[in-house]
Amino acid sequence: MDTSDSSESSKNTPETRAVHLVVRHLKLEGIDSSNERAMLNEIETTYGVDSASYEATSNTLHIAYDAMECNLEGLENIILKHGGDVSHDWNTTFKEGYYRFLDGNIRDHVVSEVWGGHTDPSMETEKSPPSKNK
Repeated sequence: MDTSDSSESSKNTPETRAVHLVVRHLKLEGIDSSNERAMLNEIETTYGVDSASYEATSNTLHIAYDAMECNLEGLENIILKHGGDVSHDWNTTFKEGYYRFLDGNIRDHVVSEVWGGHTDPSMETEKSPPSKNK
């Protein structure tokens, strides 16, 4: 059962930053019709979340979020709050660790300052031509 609403996409972020937008698929445990909608509502209203849906046949949460504004730990806390949990099978545990690594990499490599003596060509201003003093 896909409960996503495409008209609600990007409602929680001021702008969608495609470079930081990540899509994650996590198998869940303990989610049924009694807590599915409440969990999805809270996830969908979390700042930084672009879209979320739950596929009941495979017990999989599909979520797209801005890795700079949102993190996997916060989303997992919402799942736990509603009586669910991320599956503890080998495949999901591996993916979860990899997702954490990638999200951390995204956050760690966004720098506001250029280092190493290099400049960003897009930030350079037009230089005046050298003076011709003889």
